[in-house]
Amino acid sequence: MILTSLTVLASSLVLPFQQASIGTATNPIGAPVLVASFNGTNGANPKAALTPGATSGIFYGAASTGGTNNKGVVYRLNVGTTSTIAPLISFNATTGTAGTNTNGATPESTLISVGTDYYGTTYSGGTSGLG
Repeated sequence: MILTSLTVLASSLVLPFQQASIGTATNPIGAPVLVASFNGTNGANPKAALTPGATSGIFYGAASTGGTNNKGVVYRLNVGTTSTIAPLISFNATTGTAGTNTNGATPESTLISVGTDYYGTTYSGGTSGLG
């Protein structure tokens, strides 16, 4: 298991689906509203819930693919008039290959916040290649 800590200087949205977009649960008339979309560079295939940041309208999450190396990202979602998804960490370990870890690959867990640090796990990478 790999724990990645990222210190960030910086209401509850859940992604229980694998579509490459983020939407609010409902708007006042009940229809889903698209908030932001993944484009591969900022991540793809989010599989976990979002974690609220310390600032209102900021959320953190992990996408299992996409990013600079297509090994997944930890991203910040800034919800506002123009919502954005910004990758903070691009993972780069060779998937399933032992000894190739620099920071893991394929994050799939919900991030946990402890103060200004966020922790999560990766599915692969690490010294054994097993995350």
